[in-house]
Amino acid sequence: MATHLMTRICKWGSTLFLLLIFIACQSGADTPETPDDTLLAEVYNQKLYASTIEGILPENSSEEDRKMRTRVYVENWVKDQLLLHEAEKNMSDKLDIDKLVRDYRASLLIHHYEKQWVESRIDTSINISELLSYYDKNRDQYQLQKTIVRCYFIKLPEAEADMDDIRDLWNSEDESDFVRLVEYCNAHADLFMLDEEKWYEVDEITQLIPAGTLSERSMQAGREYAFSDSDFAYFIRILESVQEEDTAPFTYIQEQAERYIMHQRKLTLQEQLRNELYEKELSSRKVKIYVE
Repeated sequence: MATHLMTRICKWGSTLFLLLIFIACQSGADTPETPDDTLLAEVYNQKLYASTIEGILPENSSEEDRKMRTRVYVENWVKDQLLLHEAEKNMSDKLDIDKLVRDYRASLLIHHYEKQWVESRIDTSINISELLSYYDKNRDQYQLQKTIVRCYFIKLPEAEADMDDIRDLWNSEDESDFVRLVEYCNAHADLFMLDEEKWYEVDEITQLIPAGTLSERSMQAGREYAFSDSDFAYFIRILESVQEEDTAPFTYIQEQAERYIMHQRKLTLQEQLRNELYEKELSSRKVKIYVE
């Protein structure tokens, strides 16, 4: 239902845009506020005066900046008026403007009321068993298009790197040394990725290192590399890899699964709202249906 509403809203978007221009033009834009108000542009019977745009110009801007902004605004206003004139000339007999406004208003009201009603009732907590159940039922939908890896990656300016200290921290299995490594990278690294839970496509990693240094085949679990060029030192450790065309691991699709489950809950609540209102008002005899 929400998708249908938004499709209708988008469909009428361009028509509403023209309608809003028409309303604006009829609301006094062609009338000077004072006798000495400066006329900036005129298109057919529509006039644009300086007082209309005075409020949109920054107060502290230079004279040159104000002139530039005024020229841009006037040019866009003229284009809008020409488009409106052409639309009125070619489409006015084909459009029921009042009906379009009523329908658009109705769609917006329904959409926003549904959104408010759903948000006040939806359960936003998703437990891990629900996510795993979804993953098990939909494994076939999550076949990888590219090889992905979990890894550690550090890129340090060669001139700033204390290589002996970095190697010691990099190779240490002590948790406190890992904390020190992160702190060092925060202070000195050009780029670093030390989140062991995050997955990356192999291309994302190879683009960060000198061309031709490592291939996709090099990105195998358990492999690690340390090398440098004239500017940077690089450290890479592959924690896990999943090959192209294999099923994506659960942690890779978890956020997508959460979004899908939440979307389904919203659709269910929207349908619940519609059905509850229907049954309630039908039984109260406020609704009469005359078709069999």
